[in-house]
Amino acid sequence: MGADFYGYYVPYQEDKNKALQELRLREFEAGRYTAALIENDIYPEYGPDTSPFMDDVSDEPAPGKVHESIEDALNDEMAQEEGTGSILDLREVSDKKEMCVAHIPTKEDMLEYFGTDKPNRKQLEDGIWDYSDYLANLIGVRGIGFCITVFSDEQATELFFGGWSFD
Repeated sequence: MGADFYGYYVPYQEDKNKALQELRLREFEAGRYTAALIENDIYPEYGPDTSPFMDDVSDEPAPGKVHESIEDALNDEMAQEEGTGSILDLREVSDKKEMCVAHIPTKEDMLEYFGTDKPNRKQLEDGIWDYSDYLANLIGVRGIGFCITVFSDEQATELFFGGWSFD
């Protein structure tokens, strides 16, 4: 197996850490992480017709959590080796480029990889693979993440959290 890319759009809020924690809780409660999906015999299909950009998860399987807390899910034997395969693996938002952190790109990185420091969805999705490759080469592909503010008509409208699973 290899690492899988995941990405989620959420409504913009100034407090990015709060947005991340709310997203983590939403996905945990829904059971959209590897251990919960496997426990319920659900195996997501990845391929050319599937998008890793999750903004409408209403059609995604939501079997419910199988652990008492996010911390329990992270300490699960499976997660110890492979992570949770989801946003649960990212624990904070920071300007640090580290494992398990949703890194905020610098203005220079935004200009280089997205052509602007205020990308709209199309610009973000066009540049995300190059930016992701840059982080993978810098940190290592597994367990990395990022948080990017998405704009529409010069207004911040969404946050995009993306990353790579451990395996």
